[in-house]
Amino acid sequence: MRRPDPADGRFGVVELTPAGRALVDAAVTDHVATPDRLLAALAGADRPVLTAMLAAMLAAVERTAGA
Repeated sequence: MRRPDPADGRFGVVELTPAGRALVDAAVTDHVATPDRLLAALAGADRPVLTAMLAAMLAAVERTAGA
């Protein structure tokens, strides 16, 4: 939904409709659950190993990006 900005008529304020808000809520809920679904395939002992490996990869990418 769009309406004029009450503080400055040159601008507009855009808001989600109730249906749009429900759609975003559902998408965020699904997005947050995705890592749990992916990690469910790993044995408990494998999760910390994966976490450490991913952290090392991220650190390498960040070092490269900063160079």
